[in-house]
Amino acid sequence: MTEDIDAFNKTAFEQLLVPFDQYGKELKTAINIMNESIRNVSQHYSFCNTIIDINKKVLITSYVKDDDDKYVKTTEECTVYPDSTNLQKWLIETIKKTTEYKPLNPRAIENMKKQGIEPKKQACDIMLFLITTSSTDIHIAIYSPTDFDITKFIHNSIGNHNVTIDDKYGYLQFPDDSPLKKKDEILQAFFTQLKELGIYTIDKQYEMIFEDE
Repeated sequence: MTEDIDAFNKTAFEQLLVPFDQYGKELKTAINIMNESIRNVSQHYSFCNTIIDINKKVLITSYVKDDDDKYVKTTEECTVYPDSTNLQKWLIETIKKTTEYKPLNPRAIENMKKQGIEPKKQACDIMLFLITTSSTDIHIAIYSPTDFDITKFIHNSIGNHNVTIDDKYGYLQFPDDSPLKKKDEILQAFFTQLKELGIYTIDKQYEMIFEDE
């Protein structure tokens, strides 16, 4: 009986190992959230911080022992995250694709100028900070359209982590015991550092003002 229960539980908990290609819906939602965030700030602001949550809710039915030391069948909702390797690769590909320049129709630009309308900034025109987590790691991607020392920014914000630099992009991944809590702390640390650099300030009415560099 015990062997049957162990086999059942093993099969049940294998459902927590969701293959990365089954996160399609969640990844698409994350991209939509990121793009919406960029659209909301691109007209007026010089940077965009986005936390992207990518996870699934999985119902797991298993046998556990009750107070009488008897096995009871229970169903529990568990939150699962993509594995770190695929998530980091996806984050890098996503920020690069997001910041690709998209040529505008010259005639449309001319008509906008005649009407006194400035074309909206594209994602490639502003600084982007993307933060997400797996179950064990923090993942960060940064893009800067200007000559900006990404490694120095990271070190001054959250410590001496190993940053991979690729042209205008910076990537880092590091383990943490509480990734969900840590990502919020990182976001606040980024805001603090941006404030010190004069990119982000708060006016007397405590309204956010994002100043161009």
